[in-house]
Amino acid sequence: MTIKAIQVQRDLEGYWTHPDFPDLGENTTWDEFKAYFKAQGLSLDVVWFENDAPEALVDAFFEDGETNIASWEPSKPMDEAFLLSIHDTEEGPLCLWAVPMEQNSGSSDIQAASKAAETPA
Repeated sequence: MTIKAIQVQRDLEGYWTHPDFPDLGENTTWDEFKAYFKAQGLSLDVVWFENDAPEALVDAFFEDGETNIASWEPSKPMDEAFLLSIHDTEEGPLCLWAVPMEQNSGSSDIQAASKAAETPA
């Protein structure tokens, strides 16, 4: 099944995952994850909450333990991109965008996300 853009209905806390987002298992590597989407003609672009959300919201999340990120509107990497997930990780929330490969000439965010995923918290 090819993942397509759909209307996003974030929950009250601001999180959302595409209903066709694959469950590839906990032991899936970042390279295997990227390969799955590449086979569907998509590349991935990661936007980290900490680097993208307003400073007050970031402070509330990391310093005060506030989990509601509903006011964060993640930066869209390009018009053709569509949302795959807004979810929390050990390093904090992130937004995962799918970008049709014919529209994406490469993304430095993928390498940054991969490096961040490999860095122990």
